[in-house]
Amino acid sequence: MIDSILQHQPQWRYCNVRAGEKKPYPANWQRNPLTLDQVESTNIGLILGPLGNGVCAIDFDGTSAWTWIVEQGVGELPRTPTWTSGRQDRCQMAFSVSEELWSVLRTKKIATAEGEGFEFRWAGGQSVLPPSQHPDTGRPYEWIVPATESMAEIPDSVLIAWLEQLQPTIIKVPDIEPERTLDDISQFEINEAESVLKILRNKCPALNYDDWRTVCWGIAHHVGREAAGVLTRMYYPEQKPGEYENLFRSWNKAKSPTLGSVMYLAGMKRI
Repeated sequence: MIDSILQHQPQWRYCNVRAGEKKPYPANWQRNPLTLDQVESTNIGLILGPLGNGVCAIDFDGTSAWTWIVEQGVGELPRTPTWTSGRQDRCQMAFSVSEELWSVLRTKKIATAEGEGFEFRWAGGQSVLPPSQHPDTGRPYEWIVPATESMAEIPDSVLIAWLEQLQPTIIKVPDIEPERTLDDISQFEINEAESVLKILRNKCPALNYDDWRTVCWGIAHHVGREAAGVLTRMYYPEQKPGEYENLFRSWNKAKSPTLGSVMYLAGMKRI
């Protein structure tokens, strides 16, 4: 019988999971998220990513996973629905993610020790929830923080650590290429730049001139001068008429800061 606790999270979406296993079914489960009353299996999986209404799970798999996340500069995590298989230092936590970031994020697993790891879990995946039976222990998963409590938004510090792990796929500017226009830029690239600007704006609502120039030119290096002018104005509105036009007029891609410089200002690690 499905846990009535899950009724307290009406935005969550699910998939059927075979009894005593972690394997979802049918074959197209990723494309057909279920509401709670549509689940027919005894084990149950939480759909993650956009089709799960923007729910992510962070997965601690062993003692070294907790050490790793602390080393990334992540402080105390907020209270949010959390569950465990009952094995020591292993649990998952559910967080909501703002829709503007959905297309940027990817599942990422980090090996932290032999047989242990930390995972940012997202689109295309699911997490088995209580009261499902764990295939190894034979015991049911248990709530640490029950789903009767509100789900927290993913903390900026966790999001920064996640984006840093995705940097090889996020930052991909060729050494030499012609200047790009708005028509050349994909929505994915726009979302990449916006995700960094959002974090920067939360950390630094106002910028001094040198940092402002670094931000504008770093975004231009990633998406071109035209798109950068649109994006940077959204997060740091013009203070004097013509200041963006004047700044971008002197932009030189060969000597420009990169998106990595903007990430550094946002509190992310320099690459």
